[in-house]
Amino acid sequence: MPDILLMADSACDIDRDFAKKTGMRIVPCHVETAFGSYLDGVDFTAQDVFDYVEEHGGLPATSQVTAIEWMEAYRAAAAEGRRDILVVTMNAAGSGTYAAAVQGAALLAEEEPELAKSVTVRVVDSTGYSVPVGLAIRRVQKLIDRGASAREAEAYLNEWYGKQEILLGLGSLTYAKKSGRLNTVAAFVGEVLGLKPIMLLHTANSVVAKARGERAMIDRIADLYIERAEDPKGDYALAYGRDDRLAKLLTAAIKKRGGGSPTLSAPMGTCIAINTGPDMIGIGFRGKGEAKPK
Repeated sequence: MPDILLMADSACDIDRDFAKKTGMRIVPCHVETAFGSYLDGVDFTAQDVFDYVEEHGGLPATSQVTAIEWMEAYRAAAAEGRRDILVVTMNAAGSGTYAAAVQGAALLAEEEPELAKSVTVRVVDSTGYSVPVGLAIRRVQKLIDRGASAREAEAYLNEWYGKQEILLGLGSLTYAKKSGRLNTVAAFVGEVLGLKPIMLLHTANSVVAKARGERAMIDRIADLYIERAEDPKGDYALAYGRDDRLAKLLTAAIKKRGGGSPTLSAPMGTCIAINTGPDMIGIGFRGKGEAKPK
């Protein structure tokens, strides 16, 4: 059994087959509905979100992994003989998950001091969400398989995520309006004018462009990717909604501009679906900017 264990919360949307193959642990966030509480990716999926909204009108709510749940995950790993746990969380600026993961390690030291002495927990802020987070995860797993230390793996992830950028295009503003990601007035104006917001996710989130219509949205995202990517022909990941139609359109647009095919392309998970809806497209890549200091 390898000493280093990779771990992430479910909002990072790590491919379950990859996690099973490598032994990576996914700690699920919570989904709250009018009918009960569920675990993200375990008994509630993105399709369940879409079905729930269509049937009931309102949105489910999400809640982060608690410090106690992180502690229990660390406890189980330490009891197995793991010596290093490398944890990746969703954007610390948009969620308390990073802080809870750090607190979970402190709780383990309080509750199980002898066990805690045998394991080191390292927590990394991915600065993002969903499928793009998995680009660095896959790379660092290869480094670990080749003998990289936990400290080296942590440094690699921090450097990568410090330069990571995610562009998100919303085909519909309905979910973002319901979830509060866009205020009601801005969403109403966008719907009336047929505008599609394009957001940049890099620690803080901001609207960097608006496009009138789906085709214009795809072209604008492709242009922004070519402009902002460290290497437009390098690795990038796509996250999409109900189906991969927009992912295929964006891939074609990027190739037309001299870029390559995505390294990863997969549907978003439950937490992201609640905030974006079924008609979304996201692309994650390394930007040209300086890495964020850690």
